[in-house]
Amino acid sequence: VVDVTDYAVEAVTQAVDLARRGGTVVLAGTKGPKPVPDFLSDKIVAKELTLKGALGVDYPAYEAAVRLIESGRYPLAEMHTHTLPLDQAEYALRLLAREISGEEAIHIALVP
Repeated sequence: VVDVTDYAVEAVTQAVDLARRGGTVVLAGTKGPKPVPDFLSDKIVAKELTLKGALGVDYPAYEAAVRLIESGRYPLAEMHTHTLPLDQAEYALRLLAREISGEEAIHIALVP
């Protein structure tokens, strides 16, 4: 389970609850100084979870990425392979995970 939400402290306990026994929880969204409510570390022990922290990119990296996209140097639009309604999010994830034979997906937009 990967949590990339910023400041959503409840997502930490949800991630631990959602993880399967022996699974991994990656915390990549910063939460600020707020404590995580109802966090029970015993759940991590009982479910034998691996807990990892991952620091994403900083502001200068976002600026560089935006400049690269705006430059038009690379045909990034060609990477977009699918546009699907939001209710097909699970299907989109299965496509990206290559679980559906005969279809290639690189970038999928979900539209509400």
